[in-house]
Amino acid sequence: MAATRAEVPAEFAQGPAVIKAWAPWCGSCRALAPHVDRVAATSGVPVLDLRIDDDPDNLVDAFLVRSVPTLIGLRDGTEVARLTGAQTVDNIEALFATARVGAGSVTNRTPASLVASRGAAGTVLAGAGLVFDTVVLVAVGAALIAWVLATLVRRAT
Repeated sequence: MAATRAEVPAEFAQGPAVIKAWAPWCGSCRALAPHVDRVAATSGVPVLDLRIDDDPDNLVDAFLVRSVPTLIGLRDGTEVARLTGAQTVDNIEALFATARVGAGSVTNRTPASLVASRGAAGTVLAGAGLVFDTVVLVAVGAALIAWVLATLVRRAT
């Protein structure tokens, strides 16, 4: 259940806005912040910094934020888009554009570098598991490789 207009601070209840849920201990949050700030400055869409450790208005629960970083695009106080985790600048720009017009499509794409690194790690772990005859390493490696293949199939469709 998304938050209603009444739960959003008044300055974000009309027009486009973006909620940036973050935590000071989150490395991905710190890496994402300058990109979000830059896109916000060029788009003119206001950003509500929602530090999850300090949330007196309970917006974290109202917007069902379950991990950080999370970006939530709002239009007139209603959620129109959401991104979770590390994101590309293109994804961030698409979220801001969707908040601006109230419609559109935002795809939560995993950065290509992360897909590649998980594929490499999966291959190494599976190989090490075969060399050292350890089923656990083979299973973890296979799971990472399966995730990479599923991600690539989703991108192709």
